[in-house]
Amino acid sequence: MKTFVIKVALKEEEDGRWSVSIPGLPGCSSWGYSREEALNNIKDAAEIYIEDMMDAKDTLPPGTLQNFLIGTKWNEDDLKRLGLTT
Repeated sequence: MKTFVIKVALKEEEDGRWSVSIPGLPGCSSWGYSREEALNNIKDAAEIYIEDMMDAKDTLPPGTLQNFLIGTKWNEDDLKRLGLTT
């Protein structure tokens, strides 16, 4: 299993909740009551997002994600097809 790092946008809202999104994955966002919960939730959201892309046989535009990384269960061929490795 590879470990990847994802750049996220994390913001504390006025009501104390935390919003988080991944700029390189349009529409991939989540939230949590704490910073830790929001970050854990975005990991799950990213996995689902990428699994859906793979099921649809989609690819990412070149350069969309540089240094894209979270714990993943995909093999090297899957990551290449998505444009996440060379």
